[in-house]
Amino acid sequence: MPGFSPYSRSVFGLTCSLMLLALGTQAQQNLNLVGHLPYSSNLSDVWGYVAPDGREYALIGAFDGVSVVDLLDPAAPVEVAFLPGFGSIWRDLKVWGTHAYATNETGGGLAILDLSNLPVSVDTSSYRERDLRTAHNLYIDSQGIAYLFGANIDNGGVTMLDLNPDPEQPVFLGAYTTRYVHDAFVRNDTLWTAEIQEGEFSIVDISVKSSPVILGTQKTPIGLTHNAWLSDNGAVLAISEEYPAGHIVTYDVTDPADIEELGRYRSNWSTNIIPHNVFFMGNWLVTSYYRDGVTLTDATRPENLVGTGVFDTSPFSSDGEFNGCWGVYPYLPSGLILATDIEEGLFVLRPTYVRGAYLEGTVRESGSGTPRLYARVEILGSDARPYITDFSGQYRTGTADSGLFTVRVAASGCGTAFIPDVLLQPGEVTVLDIDLACTGTALPPVVEFTPEIRVDPAVFSGSATLSWRLESLWQPGANVSVWNAGGQLVSTETLSGGDGQQLIGGDWPAGTYLLLLRSGGFVQSIKAIKL
Repeated sequence: MPGFSPYSRSVFGLTCSLMLLALGTQAQQNLNLVGHLPYSSNLSDVWGYVAPDGREYALIGAFDGVSVVDLLDPAAPVEVAFLPGFGSIWRDLKVWGTHAYATNETGGGLAILDLSNLPVSVDTSSYRERDLRTAHNLYIDSQGIAYLFGANIDNGGVTMLDLNPDPEQPVFLGAYTTRYVHDAFVRNDTLWTAEIQEGEFSIVDISVKSSPVILGTQKTPIGLTHNAWLSDNGAVLAISEEYPAGHIVTYDVTDPADIEELGRYRSNWSTNIIPHNVFFMGNWLVTSYYRDGVTLTDATRPENLVGTGVFDTSPFSSDGEFNGCWGVYPYLPSGLILATDIEEGLFVLRPTYVRGAYLEGTVRESGSGTPRLYARVEILGSDARPYITDFSGQYRTGTADSGLFTVRVAASGCGTAFIPDVLLQPGEVTVLDIDLACTGTALPPVVEFTPEIRVDPAVFSGSATLSWRLESLWQPGANVSVWNAGGQLVSTETLSGGDGQQLIGGDWPAGTYLLLLRSGGFVQSIKAIKL
């Protein structure tokens, strides 16, 4: 990689790590910095590899290839190999045995890395059968079956390859071609897809790889369903919505014909922060959360998701932009977490997994006992999110802190209640039912105007509709610039007013694009994919 030898990158990384440790961070809880390695180009995903001798490595997708980093001393990570590849903003990696596999959205097919000679060398080859050139992501199950998602073949669905006969010469088994699949999880011949174009996930029986059968589908709250990951017991699926103010959502998937939403989580409820990839690690969710860095969420009670850890890798403010932490990998035997920040490089983190302290109950109108809709429940002086009650008057919230707190409950047409000295303890559920003296009708909480840019559908062939809603934020000269996966400017679309829509993409080649809206000082970005 230009500008850095492995040695200089290691020394520079150690220097930066010491500076970061000395300065501390404003957004750090139960995640401690161990090591840091900067890069001269933007990064994308990260995965871990454990050699037969137990030595741990980080495999990192960079714009121009794959970086292999030795973690023998995690406080001073050292790049030991760099494998050049097609320039691409998107590069994802997975491991099977002593081989790693990498996808990108520019060309070259599926890259195959033989890691058996580390730390001395890495040999490479590629799989390009059936005219495979690009794919968005991949997953490899415990049986050695690789699944490619969003490829230029098989309608952008799921391409299934057997790695067992020869890990460097995969064998095609079948494909799921019903819809474009952005990412997915596989266990025991069941596929859980994140179908970003439809804003939903599907549960698919793939016991016969040549003939997949859909068992159930579920729309997600905002859409742009980005990735999916299953709990260890197979009962709960977590998904991420890659959109400003999108959610991490948990679902009961024990019955694919009757999927039930359990809980929602956002790392920052007062901003448009975007979640990226979510993973189960035991009873916790580990998420790469773009500008908010890495987050830990206690999902022991999946209907009440409580944030219990954060390490903000990004210097950018918490907002709805595609900067910051792209990838996270929490499965190394050492317990270390690897995180890649697009602009800031590789971070090696030491997590402390702590339980949340839960507060749950029902808000009712005193006298009548009627459940109160739209009541706002807050744990003052804590990191807990405010909760707005539903038609049943129920609320669920919690905090990573413990101790005595004052709980405030407010609703339109009611007297505000303050309940002091509420004891909250880690792993414990405190039930607090609240009566409000109310005289007026329940009104929805005031929601501030949120500017919006959308591409519909987000994954398309032919053309798509670009829509925007800026209202008073619109200024003359407002435009949307379109960038391809190689970082090249494709076009600039001028916006005719504060609100509107227009067709785009008709003359774009197939690929993944980043759209950047600018209006005066306001900037917002979104991704789109053309098949």
